[in-house]
Amino acid sequence: MTLRVNGITVSDQAVEHELSMLVQFYARHMPKENIDGKMDELRRQAREQAIGAQLLMQEAVNLKIPVQDAEVDESLSRLISEAGGQEAFSSLLQRQKLTRDILRHSIRDGKRVDKLVMQITRDAPAPTTENITKRTVNRTPGLSAPWPCTYW
Repeated sequence: MTLRVNGITVSDQAVEHELSMLVQFYARHMPKENIDGKMDELRRQAREQAIGAQLLMQEAVNLKIPVQDAEVDESLSRLISEAGGQEAFSSLLQRQKLTRDILRHSIRDGKRVDKLVMQITRDAPAPTTENITKRTVNRTPGLSAPWPCTYW
């Protein structure tokens, strides 16, 4: 089933990425057989998280949250360094079928969303472990660890 948010398609790849992140998180907190038994719930949660990410992106664009070129350059430089230098980075881009321009655009979008989330949560109290556990474990019976992405 194709997911759409305000007419924009949420890719299967985005949902799979969210699912992968959830499975990795739970793999650190529970036995694999428990995770396998909850895959339908994890897939539903991954779809919700992908939709939430798309909504945040759309709102950040609508609000025209500015991101300076220097911010993008800094992140790009960090990625190049982490990849092991320019040659290794270029090879990585090729393997992933990405261009530098597409990556810069993606970095800029991510920074917009980060700034939006900071604006939204600026005055919110920091969550406590107790509150996170109550809100997430109670919401998802049978799961013993909190979701990595909690909606307040």
